[in-house]
Amino acid sequence: IEAPSQSISESSRMSVMARANYNYRQRYYVTVNFRSDGSSKFYPGNRVGYFPSASLAWRVNEEPWMQSAKSWLDNLKLRASVGASGNDRVSTYAALAQLGTNYYAGGGSEIMGLAPTASANPKLKWETTYQYNLGLDINLFEYRLNFTGDVYYKDTRDMLYKATLSAQSGFI
Repeated sequence: IEAPSQSISESSRMSVMARANYNYRQRYYVTVNFRSDGSSKFYPGNRVGYFPSASLAWRVNEEPWMQSAKSWLDNLKLRASVGASGNDRVSTYAALAQLGTNYYAGGGSEIMGLAPTASANPKLKWETTYQYNLGLDINLFEYRLNFTGDVYYKDTRDMLYKATLSAQSGFI
C-alpha cells in the first residue's frame, strides 16, 4: 500500500524599510535604518519582527589638527555599527500541529493511518541576530597602501531549529 501524497503550501511576507543618512562637513557620518518584516509562517501575535540598525563614522583626517599629515595620509576613518536582522526560514506551517501517514499492524496486514508529526508551537517567532562592529580604514601615499580592519560580535536569539524528537514522544 502506498500512501497518497499531495503538497500545497502558501506563505506571504510584507516588509517596510526606512533609512536616514546624515553627513556633517565630510567628517561625521550617521546612518539609521529601520526594517519591519511580517511573515505568515508564525501565529498572529508573533508575525511581525522589528530590525533596527545604526552606524557612525568619523573621518579623523578631515579634522583641522590633522592637516599636517595630508601629504601622506589620504584617509583615516573610524567606524562603529550595531544592528539586528531577522530570519523566518522555517517550513510554511511549522507553528501548526501536523499529521502524517503511518502504518500500523492490524488483522495480519498493514493499515494506513494518521499520526502526529509535529506539535503546535504558538510561541514560534522571528530568529533575531544582533551584530556589533568596530572598524578602521587607513589609506596612505595617494591610496597606494590601504588597510581595513574590523572586529565584530554576533549574537543570535530565538534560533529557529527543528529538533528531532524521540519516538517515545508520540510523534513520528
